[in-house]
Amino acid sequence: MNKDEYNKFIYIIIFILLILILSNIGLFLRLNRLENAIISSNKELIEVIMSNSGSSVNHGLDVGTEAPDFALASVNDNTSIVLSHYLGSRVLLVFASPSCASCQDVYPKLKDFTEKRSDIVTIMISLGTEEENRNLVSQMNFNFPVLGWNNDVARNYQVPGTPFFYLIDEKGLITASGGSTTADNFDHFVNIGM
Repeated sequence: MNKDEYNKFIYIIIFILLILILSNIGLFLRLNRLENAIISSNKELIEVIMSNSGSSVNHGLDVGTEAPDFALASVNDNTSIVLSHYLGSRVLLVFASPSCASCQDVYPKLKDFTEKRSDIVTIMISLGTEEENRNLVSQMNFNFPVLGWNNDVARNYQVPGTPFFYLIDEKGLITASGGSTTADNFDHFVNIGM
């Protein structure tokens, strides 16, 4: 190999190395931007996870706390449901999700409860899409309002996950709160709040 060929070879190697270095820098920058985009889009979720990662676990609002008011549209018929309109009635407020296995186990018990306990108004706030929530209402034949999820309402109620329940008395005060991983837990929960 003569000197000119050797120099060309060195230049080609240097050129290839530069391309590889620049490609890696570009890839690093794109991945860094993607990571930042993911973090910022899930900021609320990360805050909830971080707040629950300490030694104290969020169990919702304390008994005796005034239930925060809200107004949300029902997926059943698009009417506005305002919690404060139910003052004078007892309310079972349910936070659930169609994709939650524990919620699916509790839905039949919840349906039976609402059919047997007409003295308690049941309202569900569901994390599903509008279509998923409508399908849930249709499949389970729920006879109570199912409302679309609202992060502000879930935050105000300090909902740690689904399913999560609140019993609210006639004065708008929370008398019981808790999660339920089985249908038996649901029965226990509603009996405590009575």
